[in-house]
Amino acid sequence: KSQATIYPNPSSGSFWIAAIDRSESVEVSIHNIHGCLISDVDLQWGGDTWAHVVPDKSLCTGVYFCRVQQKGKAEQWLKILVL
Repeated sequence: KSQATIYPNPSSGSFWIAAIDRSESVEVSIHNIHGCLISDVDLQWGGDTWAHVVPDKSLCTGVYFCRVQQKGKAEQWLKILVL
């Protein structure tokens, strides 16, 4: 089973994500440790393996969870540490 990947982790606030199937749009939502939505990002894939994710709000130091949802696929939750 293929899975999305986040790099670097830990991060300084922005990060790169590789998805399962780059032919589809990908919704990425970033949640804090309490489950509150911090940022929503819609990614459209070109020919690259990785897409740069820059949240629309600065991320303070802490643990966050990224929900990665691709059309027709199960959602994934990935943990990321921001330093």
